[in-house]
Amino acid sequence: MENVRFVALNPISKKRLDQHRKHSHGLGLLEIGAKPVTTKLAIVAGGPSINDNVEKIKNFEGEVWAINEAFQWCLERNISATFYGFDPRKRIVKTCYGAKKAILADTVHPSVFKALSEADIELARTGKGEIEGWSTAASTAPEIAIKRGHTGITFFGCESSFETKSHAFGNNKQDRVWVECGGKEYMTTPQLVTQVELLSLLARSAPDFIKIESGGLLAAMIKNTDCRLTHVSKRIDERLKKDAA
Repeated sequence: MENVRFVALNPISKKRLDQHRKHSHGLGLLEIGAKPVTTKLAIVAGGPSINDNVEKIKNFEGEVWAINEAFQWCLERNISATFYGFDPRKRIVKTCYGAKKAILADTVHPSVFKALSEADIELARTGKGEIEGWSTAASTAPEIAIKRGHTGITFFGCESSFETKSHAFGNNKQDRVWVECGGKEYMTTPQLVTQVELLSLLARSAPDFIKIESGGLLAAMIKNTDCRLTHVSKRIDERLKKDAA
């Protein structure tokens, strides 16, 4: 999709990211890779399709990591999951309560570490030479899974497109964009476009390691590399015209 290129940016300043890193590394937490594992891994994101896969997730043979609000979704359905957090903003503290285990980026807000003070936490280093990826938490999972030693990773709720609500438990207020892929048009968001470009590339490159239990744009883009942005919301269109002027 070279006609418009979306670039993911850090949601907070570099100064604040460094402050978060200083705080998290002062907690003496175990880091990813220090205790290797050999299990398969499921990543539960927030796409609407998770509602169709409750039993598959519940019966998954391996570890289950649930991203932000998806953790509470798992908790409500008695699915044993580890909280997975990468967003450096304070808002994710509302989604981590009840977690006994957590995988957190070193840039996560200090309040999240405080809320999870009784949990078993593993820390993921981020930044240059480490894990880089500020599109979505899901897009960082393959690299962390490899570093941790997992033998395979299955994505649930990562379809990266939607028909009405963007998530199983709510609606992302980001502006919409539309992508044509495999002869079908999909509604999505700029953030999810950056996610699907990476995840589809990884899934095509390592089909034995990465499995997808989601339909939508992600499944389409894995099969079809010839995709294009067809149109965007009015606000994005106005911004593109302004930047081009």
